[in-house]
Amino acid sequence: AGVRLVEVGPRITMELVKIEQGLFDGAILYHKYVTKSAEEARADAERVREREKVRAARAAQQAENLSRKRRRGGAGGEPAEAGGESAGESAGESGSDEE
Repeated sequence: AGVRLVEVGPRITMELVKIEQGLFDGAILYHKYVTKSAEEARADAERVREREKVRAARAAQQAENLSRKRRRGGAGGEPAEAGGESAGESAGESGSDEE
């Protein structure tokens, strides 16, 4: 008794539609259905560069805040207390907003 293989359905034919740099947020390198002028491509590239600058500035600010918190003796990424301000504020404010 041997193993018999039978083709069940048609083969899949795929076509390339879009090539993107990165994962869902990078520059579009190729698109089958959308063509852009050189001016539009430059504008998109500038927008991507600005987004990267903002992202880098935000990361630097977060690193600075974290180092400042660690110098003050904070836990550095962990909540300050189990029943700290954030937990108390959310529970306390939700009741006062309804009145």
